[in-house]
Amino acid sequence: MKKRVAYFIFLLLLLTDTTYSFLQFMGQPLDGDMAWCLVPANEAKKIFENPLGVKAILYNETYANPNRFFCHWTYREYLISMPLMLQKFADPITSVYLACALSKTVIQLLIIFLSAIAISGTVNMLKVDFMMTAALITPLFRPTAIKAIWVLLILQQHTLSSMLCLQQSCYCIFFHSSFSFIMAK
Repeated sequence: MKKRVAYFIFLLLLLTDTTYSFLQFMGQPLDGDMAWCLVPANEAKKIFENPLGVKAILYNETYANPNRFFCHWTYREYLISMPLMLQKFADPITSVYLACALSKTVIQLLIIFLSAIAISGTVNMLKVDFMMTAALITPLFRPTAIKAIWVLLILQQHTLSSMLCLQQSCYCIFFHSSFSFIMAK
């Protein structure tokens, strides 16, 4: 019974802190790199025209951000479609801020859960140890926390949080599952 109460207290702390982070993300300004990918700029068009960078290898062409197609594509598709879906509930400008805050919050939760998995040693989110770890490390990833942690600097800019944090989180998921699979054999 005590473990169940402790679990729900830690869950409540995690949800409260995450909600507070979402509200802080809502108030952050949009960064100038967003238009570079969304419009897209001439340099970014090459990324979408040649996703695998084959022209860079075959014809020795140079262009910005080679091998980053999926980061740019995910970012662009999300910011084109999500604000349109959110416009059912909010005005057009607020929907862009909502979409950015929502993606930053989801990425923040992903980083918190991956860190909690690494620290607690369990993947089971229903265990008290996992939830306690997640609740304790959540304040470290708040947007206004100490600026020394690199993730906080990146989470403040939507372009960087979408491209770097999401990519690193996917790497962590891949390597954790691969390592777990290898160790199980």
